[in-house]
Amino acid sequence: MVQCCSHKTLCIVPLLILCLTEGLAPRTTWAGELYKYVKNGVTHYTNRPPEYVNSVKLSSPTAAIRTVSSGTTTAKTLQSKSSGKIPYSHLIYKIAKKYEMSPELVKAVIKVESNYNHRAVSPKGAQGLMQLMPETAKRFGVKDAFDAEQNITGGIKYLRFLLNEFGEHNLDLVLAGYNAGEQAVRKYGNKVPPYRETRKYVKMVKALYLGHSKYANTRIKSIYRYVDKNGIVAFTNIPRVN
Repeated sequence: MVQCCSHKTLCIVPLLILCLTEGLAPRTTWAGELYKYVKNGVTHYTNRPPEYVNSVKLSSPTAAIRTVSSGTTTAKTLQSKSSGKIPYSHLIYKIAKKYEMSPELVKAVIKVESNYNHRAVSPKGAQGLMQLMPETAKRFGVKDAFDAEQNITGGIKYLRFLLNEFGEHNLDLVLAGYNAGEQAVRKYGNKVPPYRETRKYVKMVKALYLGHSKYANTRIKSIYRYVDKNGIVAFTNIPRVN
Protein backbone atom coordinates (compact mmCIF):
# COMPACT_ATOMS: atom_id res chain seq x y z
CA MET A 1 0.00 0.00 0.00
CA VAL A 2 1.39 3.37 -0.96
CA GLN A 3 1.50 5.54 2.10
CA CYS A 4 2.30 9.19 2.70
CA CYS A 5 5.67 9.86 4.29
CA SER A 6 7.73 12.80 5.42
CA HIS A 7 11.10 13.59 3.89
CA LYS A 8 12.77 11.76 6.77
CA THR A 9 10.74 8.57 6.50
CA LEU A 10 10.86 5.87 3.87
CA CYS A 11 7.63 5.28 1.94
CA ILE A 12 6.13 1.82 2.47
CA VAL A 13 5.25 0.35 -0.92
CA PRO A 14 4.35 -3.35 -0.80
CA LEU A 15 1.79 -2.98 -3.63
CA LEU A 16 2.81 -1.26 -6.83
CA ILE A 17 1.72 -1.02 -10.43
CA LEU A 18 2.03 -2.71 -13.84
CA CYS A 19 0.18 -2.55 -17.17
CA LEU A 20 0.59 1.21 -17.50
CA THR A 21 0.39 0.90 -21.26
CA GLU A 22 -2.40 -1.64 -21.60
CA GLY A 23 -4.39 0.05 -24.35
CA LEU A 24 -3.82 3.43 -22.73
CA ALA A 25 -0.45 4.65 -24.00
CA PRO A 26 1.91 3.73 -26.86
CA ARG A 27 4.24 0.82 -26.22
CA THR A 28 7.22 2.99 -27.06
CA THR A 29 6.32 5.27 -24.16
CA TRP A 30 6.79 2.55 -21.52
CA ALA A 31 10.29 1.31 -22.34
CA GLY A 32 10.65 0.10 -18.77
CA GLU A 33 10.40 3.61 -17.30
CA LEU A 34 8.50 4.43 -14.13
CA TYR A 35 8.18 7.81 -12.43
CA LYS A 36 7.16 8.62 -8.87
CA TYR A 37 5.70 11.88 -7.62
CA VAL A 38 3.81 13.11 -4.56
CA LYS A 39 0.65 15.23 -4.60
CA ASN A 40 -1.60 16.06 -1.63
CA GLY A 41 0.64 13.85 0.48
CA VAL A 42 -0.08 10.80 -1.70
CA THR A 43 2.55 8.89 -3.69
CA HIS A 44 1.70 8.22 -7.35
CA TYR A 45 3.38 6.13 -10.05
CA THR A 46 3.14 6.87 -13.77
CA ASN A 47 4.68 5.76 -17.05
CA ARG A 48 5.61 9.31 -18.12
CA PRO A 49 6.82 12.33 -16.13
CA PRO A 50 3.79 14.45 -15.17
CA GLU A 51 3.53 18.12 -16.05
CA TYR A 52 3.83 20.81 -13.36
CA VAL A 53 4.85 18.31 -10.67
CA ASN A 54 8.37 17.35 -9.61
CA SER A 55 8.90 13.64 -10.23
CA VAL A 56 11.66 11.09 -9.74
CA LYS A 57 12.57 8.52 -12.37
CA LEU A 58 13.04 5.15 -10.69
CA SER A 59 16.34 3.54 -11.61
CA SER A 60 15.01 -0.01 -11.29
CA PRO A 61 11.28 0.17 -12.03
CA THR A 62 10.93 -3.56 -12.60
CA ALA A 63 11.65 -4.14 -8.92
CA ALA A 64 8.58 -2.09 -8.05
CA ILE A 65 6.12 -3.59 -10.53
CA ARG A 66 3.11 -5.71 -9.68
CA THR A 67 -0.05 -6.41 -11.64
CA VAL A 68 -2.99 -4.09 -11.07
CA SER A 69 -5.93 -5.93 -9.53
CA SER A 70 -9.23 -6.28 -11.37
CA GLY A 71 -10.72 -3.88 -8.84
CA THR A 72 -9.19 -0.84 -10.52
CA THR A 73 -11.52 2.13 -10.16
CA THR A 74 -11.64 5.33 -12.20
CA ALA A 75 -11.87 8.75 -10.57
CA LYS A 76 -15.31 9.30 -12.11
CA THR A 77 -16.65 6.07 -10.63
CA LEU A 78 -15.17 6.94 -7.25
CA GLN A 79 -16.91 10.30 -7.12
CA SER A 80 -20.27 8.84 -8.18
CA LYS A 81 -20.05 6.28 -5.37
CA SER A 82 -18.96 8.74 -2.70
CA SER A 83 -20.84 11.95 -3.44
CA GLY A 84 -24.15 11.00 -1.82
CA LYS A 85 -22.93 9.39 1.39
CA ILE A 86 -21.26 12.27 3.21
CA PRO A 87 -22.71 15.70 4.06
CA TYR A 88 -21.57 18.53 1.78
CA SER A 89 -19.86 16.09 -0.61
CA HIS A 90 -20.93 18.07 -3.67
CA LEU A 91 -19.34 21.23 -2.26
CA ILE A 92 -16.20 19.40 -1.17
CA TYR A 93 -15.61 17.88 -4.61
CA LYS A 94 -16.39 21.10 -6.46
CA ILE A 95 -14.12 23.31 -4.37
CA ALA A 96 -11.36 20.70 -3.99
CA LYS A 97 -11.16 20.32 -7.76
CA LYS A 98 -10.81 24.08 -8.20
CA TYR A 99 -7.81 24.21 -5.86
CA GLU A 100 -6.26 20.85 -6.90
CA MET A 101 -6.91 19.36 -3.49
CA SER A 102 -7.77 15.78 -2.58
CA PRO A 103 -11.43 15.70 -1.52
CA GLU A 104 -10.63 12.74 0.72
CA LEU A 105 -8.13 14.86 2.64
CA VAL A 106 -10.70 17.63 3.01
CA LYS A 107 -13.31 15.17 4.29
CA ALA A 108 -10.84 13.80 6.82
CA VAL A 109 -10.06 17.29 8.10
CA ILE A 110 -13.75 18.18 8.40
CA LYS A 111 -14.53 14.92 10.21
CA VAL A 112 -11.85 15.56 12.83
CA GLU A 113 -12.44 19.31 13.09
CA SER A 114 -16.24 19.49 13.41
CA ASN A 115 -17.76 16.09 12.61
CA TYR A 116 -19.65 17.89 9.81
CA ASN A 117 -21.37 20.34 12.18
CA HIS A 118 -21.46 23.63 10.27
CA ARG A 119 -22.40 25.51 13.45
CA ALA A 120 -19.52 24.13 15.52
CA VAL A 121 -17.53 26.58 17.66
CA SER A 122 -14.42 25.51 19.57
CA PRO A 123 -13.43 26.81 23.04
CA LYS A 124 -10.72 28.84 21.28
CA GLY A 125 -13.18 30.41 18.85
CA ALA A 126 -12.65 28.33 15.70
CA GLN A 127 -15.83 28.23 13.64
CA GLY A 128 -17.70 26.09 11.15
CA LEU A 129 -17.03 22.87 9.28
CA MET A 130 -13.27 23.34 8.95
CA GLN A 131 -12.94 25.24 12.24
CA LEU A 132 -11.47 28.48 10.95
CA MET A 133 -10.17 30.98 13.47
CA PRO A 134 -11.52 34.50 12.77
CA GLU A 135 -8.13 35.78 11.58
CA THR A 136 -7.68 32.77 9.29
CA ALA A 137 -11.17 33.22 7.88
CA LYS A 138 -10.45 36.87 7.15
CA ARG A 139 -7.07 35.98 5.64
CA PHE A 140 -8.69 33.68 3.09
CA GLY A 141 -11.70 35.82 2.27
CA VAL A 142 -14.35 34.13 4.41
CA LYS A 143 -17.03 36.59 5.53
CA ASP A 144 -19.41 34.08 7.12
CA ALA A 145 -17.60 31.12 8.69
CA PHE A 146 -20.93 29.37 9.32
CA ASP A 147 -21.75 29.32 5.62
CA ALA A 148 -20.72 25.85 4.44
CA GLU A 149 -19.42 26.88 1.02
CA GLN A 150 -17.42 29.83 2.33
CA ASN A 151 -15.98 27.78 5.18
CA ILE A 152 -14.94 24.86 2.98
CA THR A 153 -13.43 27.28 0.47
CA GLY A 154 -11.43 29.04 3.17
CA GLY A 155 -10.24 25.78 4.70
CA ILE A 156 -9.20 24.36 1.35
CA LYS A 157 -7.37 27.56 0.44
CA TYR A 158 -5.50 27.32 3.73
CA LEU A 159 -4.60 23.67 3.08
CA ARG A 160 -3.42 24.59 -0.42
CA PHE A 161 -1.27 27.36 1.06
CA LEU A 162 0.27 24.90 3.54
CA LEU A 163 0.92 22.30 0.83
CA ASN A 164 2.72 24.95 -1.21
CA GLU A 165 4.58 26.15 1.89
CA PHE A 166 5.82 22.80 3.22
CA GLY A 167 5.66 20.63 0.10
CA GLU A 168 3.23 18.05 -1.24
CA HIS A 169 5.28 15.27 0.41
CA ASN A 170 5.16 16.77 3.92
CA LEU A 171 1.60 15.94 4.89
CA ASP A 172 2.50 15.80 8.59
CA LEU A 173 3.70 19.41 8.51
CA VAL A 174 0.69 20.53 6.49
CA LEU A 175 -1.72 19.06 9.03
CA ALA A 176 0.32 20.34 11.95
CA GLY A 177 0.23 23.79 10.38
CA TYR A 178 -3.52 23.60 9.93
CA ASN A 179 -3.96 22.70 13.60
CA ALA A 180 -1.33 24.85 15.29
CA GLY A 181 -0.51 27.43 12.60
CA GLU A 182 2.39 27.51 10.17
CA GLN A 183 4.33 29.74 12.57
CA ALA A 184 4.43 26.92 15.13
CA VAL A 185 5.82 24.51 12.54
CA ARG A 186 8.53 27.00 11.58
CA LYS A 187 9.30 27.70 15.26
CA TYR A 188 10.23 24.06 15.78
CA GLY A 189 12.48 23.85 12.73
CA ASN A 190 9.89 22.66 10.22
CA LYS A 191 8.88 19.74 12.41
CA VAL A 192 5.57 18.78 13.99
CA PRO A 193 5.34 20.89 17.18
CA PRO A 194 5.57 18.91 20.44
CA TYR A 195 1.97 19.69 21.35
CA ARG A 196 -0.07 16.65 22.39
CA GLU A 197 -3.20 17.98 20.69
CA THR A 198 -1.39 18.68 17.42
CA ARG A 199 0.32 15.29 17.27
CA LYS A 200 -2.95 13.52 18.01
CA TYR A 201 -4.66 15.63 15.35
CA VAL A 202 -2.09 14.73 12.68
CA LYS A 203 -2.47 11.02 13.44
CA MET A 204 -6.27 11.13 13.37
CA VAL A 205 -6.53 13.00 10.06
CA LYS A 206 -3.94 10.77 8.40
CA ALA A 207 -5.70 7.66 9.69
CA LEU A 208 -8.98 8.81 8.17
CA TYR A 209 -7.34 9.95 4.94
CA LEU A 210 -5.50 6.67 4.48
CA GLY A 211 -8.53 4.62 5.43
CA HIS A 212 -7.13 2.86 8.51
CA SER A 213 -9.13 4.62 11.20
CA LYS A 214 -11.87 3.11 13.33
CA TYR A 215 -13.86 6.15 12.21
CA ALA A 216 -13.68 5.15 8.56
CA ASN A 217 -16.48 2.99 7.18
CA THR A 218 -14.21 0.77 5.15
CA ARG A 219 -10.53 0.27 4.57
CA ILE A 220 -9.37 1.48 1.18
CA LYS A 221 -8.63 -1.55 -0.98
CA SER A 222 -9.07 -0.31 -4.55
CA ILE A 223 -6.43 0.92 -6.96
CA TYR A 224 -7.51 4.14 -8.67
CA ARG A 225 -6.47 4.87 -12.25
CA TYR A 226 -6.12 8.35 -13.73
CA VAL A 227 -5.43 9.45 -17.30
CA ASP A 228 -4.61 13.10 -17.86
CA LYS A 229 -5.23 15.19 -20.98
CA ASN A 230 -1.86 14.14 -22.40
CA GLY A 231 -2.59 10.44 -22.03
CA ILE A 232 -0.29 9.93 -19.04
CA VAL A 233 -1.54 7.06 -16.90
CA ALA A 234 -1.10 7.14 -13.13
CA PHE A 235 -2.14 4.77 -10.37
CA THR A 236 -2.60 5.25 -6.63
CA ASN A 237 -4.45 3.53 -3.83
CA ILE A 238 -5.64 6.86 -2.40
CA PRO A 239 -8.22 8.82 -4.46
CA ARG A 240 -7.23 12.24 -5.73
CA VAL A 241 -9.10 15.03 -7.40
CA ASN A 242 -7.14 15.70 -10.59
